[in-house]
Formats: sequence, C-alpha cells, structure tokens
Amino acid sequence: MCYIWKNPTDPKEEFSLETLSKLPGGFDNLSVSGGESTLRWDLSELAHEFYPKARIMEISLSGLHPEWLVSIIKRYPDIKVRFSLEGNEATSNAIRGEKSGFQTKIEGTRMLREAGGTNLGFAMVIQDENADQLVQVDGAGAVLSRLQRRRPGPASARKHPYGTSGRVPSGSA
Repeated sequence: MCYIWKNPTDPKEEFSLETLSKLPGGFDNLSVSGGESTLRWDLSELAHEFYPKARIMEISLSGLHPEWLVSIIKRYPDIKVRFSLEGNEATSNAIRGEKSGFQTKIEGTRMLREAGGTNLGFAMVIQDENADQLVQVDGAGAVLSRLQRRRPGPASARKHPYGTSGRVPSGSA
C-alpha cells in the first residue's frame, strides 16, 4: 500500500514539467500515478501536456481529493481516472487507514461523472484481507460502466492528433 500522502516527496526531487514535456507523442497509454497524484501542484499542466501525447491518459490516485480533478475532467472528459478502493466500506477504510475514504471515492466518482467524466473507475490491490471482495468492487465498477455508457460521446469517438490508433504516423516524430 502506498502512503505517499503521509510523507510526500520534495517537489525538487520530482521530474519537472519541463523535463516531462520532452516526452514524444504516440504513447498507447500514459499514466500519472504514485499514491496521491493530486499532491502535484502542476497536475493540471501535466494533463494538458500529456493528453495529446497518448491514446489513453490515466490518472491513478488514492482519491481523497477528487475535487482537484474536476477542472481537468471538464477539459478532458475521457481521461481515465482510477480511485483506489480495497473492498467494501469497512475493509477499504481499514486497509487504507482512512476514516471515510470509501465514501469520499464514491462521491468523487459521482462528482467527476457530473463534470463530464466518461472513463471513471476503481483500482484494487488484491491481498489476503480483501480477496473475497473482488467481485463486490468489480460489481461497483460494472454499475459505474453502465452509467457511463448512457453518456453521449464515448471516449472512442475522441479526435486524437494521431488518428484513432494514437500512434505517431511515420515521418511525423
């Protein structure tokens, strides 16, 4: 389990936006992860930089501050967002050491869906304490998927600068 939010890194030790902006385009998947991604003060700028460089851009996070993603989702509604959920409410809160984290993530998913998010869900680290709850978490994700399918404009309709494959055409990079 990642508890980076308890001991965040020094921003001077992280890759700078300037360094990350040098990454080329044409990624199939590009993920911003590592505990609580919203601890990066420049997450919105990272999303703006990475979004056109990948077919799928993902932000994985513990999900304790979903409100910090609303402006990103409004701008890029098909960014894949995955909140860490470790089982039912009691199990998830116990494993993650959170008081009301489960409810925060459920409400956060609703908040991002209302902001226009089309690719929202949960990630789960399977371990002895929660393996029997995988079906429950998967079921919650299935309900969420059905709700998302009702929204117009699926992520697959996204106009990508490199076409539908997200690959850089030869001679373009």
